[in-house]
Amino acid sequence: MSQQVDTRIDTWAGQIAGLPRIVRMLIAGVIALLSAGLASQIGSLVLGPSTMTNVNSATTLLLLAGAGGLVAYIVGWWLLIGFSGEPHLPPSRRAVYFLVYGVLAVAAVVIWLVISFVFASLPPEIPI
Repeated sequence: MSQQVDTRIDTWAGQIAGLPRIVRMLIAGVIALLSAGLASQIGSLVLGPSTMTNVNSATTLLLLAGAGGLVAYIVGWWLLIGFSGEPHLPPSRRAVYFLVYGVLAVAAVVIWLVISFVFASLPPEIPI
């Protein structure tokens, strides 16, 4: 069973390597945007409801989201494309794990949107 999973991951890594460079760049960018959104939502949960009214909290939240997105983009670029000066290696198993992280980020954003929509559509008589 373990060898079958390893072979499947290696196959996916080969398929990622076959993608054009621009597609891999777009994938890294989309995952970075999702990471920034998740960092923003996690930060707003930690900072509390005063996030939008307090300038310091809003600035902290913005910096947190920007840092989360930037880190995700740099890691995605490194795993999916590579930096100049490095030996040109095709994307490896780590690239597959980064894409799995991206799929989990999409799932988390969709769940967050559904929960937000449910709370927003509640009648005002129901306390949250």
